[in-house]
Amino acid sequence: MKMPRKQCNEPGCTKSAQGKTDKCASHGGGKRCHHCITWPDSRCGSIAYDGYCATCFKQLFPTDERSKVIYTHTKEIRVRNAINDAFEGFIHDKPLYTGQCNCAHRRRIDHRKLIGATLLCIETDEFGHAGYDPKDEELRYDDLYMIHSGKWIYIRFNPDGKGVDMVDKLARLMQEIQIQIERIENDENNELLEIIKMYY
Repeated sequence: MKMPRKQCNEPGCTKSAQGKTDKCASHGGGKRCHHCITWPDSRCGSIAYDGYCATCFKQLFPTDERSKVIYTHTKEIRVRNAINDAFEGFIHDKPLYTGQCNCAHRRRIDHRKLIGATLLCIETDEFGHAGYDPKDEELRYDDLYMIHSGKWIYIRFNPDGKGVDMVDKLARLMQEIQIQIERIENDENNELLEIIKMYY
């Protein structure tokens, strides 16, 4: 007789609880990474990385031989190089700091630039973040808004969208960034949050 699946105990969640835990993978269930287990977007740990996810392991143990062969977001680096060649002042993958304390916020943005009261952000969403939980994505926006309560423009760039060469995609991305910079400088962005998706 097949046992009924155990449901995640987070309010409103309909996913299955993982392993011996009471939560689904999106809410921290299963064999999660030791380092990011309490984060909304925590990842599965790996025996190969001593129970850490590859991302945390590479960050915590950069000199370990295993860290040298971990995938390092080559598409994001390619986007970073294109942005740095075309524009000045963009910050890549650094923690944000609050004005009230000297503590770093855990949430990071791939590329960001503060223009007036607007934070222009470019996120490299490999494979369109198809495996990400939409609820976690919303929580991420909320968390970041707590740090910068001005206006936000996100350009969500999927480098894996079909039908267009990466060189052409990057050229179009640079055009979109320039368009948004001009909008901000001319005070034409009136919404608190704008999300522009490219190649989804």
